[in-house]
Amino acid sequence: MLRVWSVNCILLLQGLVLAQDLLNLAHPDICPLSGSQQINITDTYLSLYLDGREEQTLPRKCTMHLSAPLNHGLMVYIEDMYLRGGGEQGCVDTVQFGVEDKIPFVTFKKTKKLCGALTDWTWDVEDGGLIIWLNLEKNRPQYHRETFPVVKLKIVITQYKKHQEERYESCSTKHRFIPKQFFCDGEINCPLDPGPRDESPDICMSTTVPPTQPSPSPTITEYTEEGGHDEDLRLKQIIIIVSLGVLVILAYCVVVCVRQWSGVPESSSPRRSDCQSIRLSGLPISENRESRRSGTERGVELSTIQRTPEEIRPVSHTPPPAYDDIFPKEYVYNINATNSSSE
Repeated sequence: MLRVWSVNCILLLQGLVLAQDLLNLAHPDICPLSGSQQINITDTYLSLYLDGREEQTLPRKCTMHLSAPLNHGLMVYIEDMYLRGGGEQGCVDTVQFGVEDKIPFVTFKKTKKLCGALTDWTWDVEDGGLIIWLNLEKNRPQYHRETFPVVKLKIVITQYKKHQEERYESCSTKHRFIPKQFFCDGEINCPLDPGPRDESPDICMSTTVPPTQPSPSPTITEYTEEGGHDEDLRLKQIIIIVSLGVLVILAYCVVVCVRQWSGVPESSSPRRSDCQSIRLSGLPISENRESRRSGTERGVELSTIQRTPEEIRPVSHTPPPAYDDIFPKEYVYNINATNSSSE
């Protein structure tokens, strides 16, 4: 019994939703978080809208299948749209349209994925149903991209017949007839016309414009999705500077600890000679390199060499005696005299 009651409630809710001409794409019964939804168009046109300022669940990726009555076509009109992305950065949110094919899971005729700012965009489905793919990413996909509250979208989908009937009126374009109650209602239902005939001043001046259905006021709430609103740039800069300072202090502490553990003595205070050999650029000059350079460039003065007293000896200017003076030519060596003297 409970199961039958729940099924009846679902069917009743679906009938109420499908009878509306103003559908909010933030509603999960219209655009579910994932999966597809079937929407039947009866005697009215659909006005699909999306306001990013409303509270809703993100991300969302849904598929909507729209079916018109038999022998009817569908005109798609994007009145106003801004989906995040476009240009060289690529799309963040996208909307795409296609024609329902007889082959399941295959769509041959479809548009490219649309994003960015777009107004007065039209597309025609002469035969078959309409497929709408809507992809909405999370509130902030990246820090340099926009948040979701900037998103807006309004799509008007109007059914038409290809031949004249009693309760239908022709658009300016050939073979497109829409119900007479669509004329002069403040909404463009002949978007393929160069100047929409259903809202032409020539027709609507003599016609009392019926009051349009007021759109529900959106519930504006502060968005709390991951990423939040725009961050304060100054706060980010302060955090970056503090982080860099902490990293520098940690690196210095690590170097000091490594030197202490490895037993490397701390460098003593620089000597005076080292201080005098520092260039203007701040780079110290090696003492050996400086001494070698000064020796090769200026030379060493002999008068500056210091000697000890032991090293100072008188220099004799008298030459040593010659060999002939010590041993004359008539000299004969007597070995006996040497032996006797030794005894």
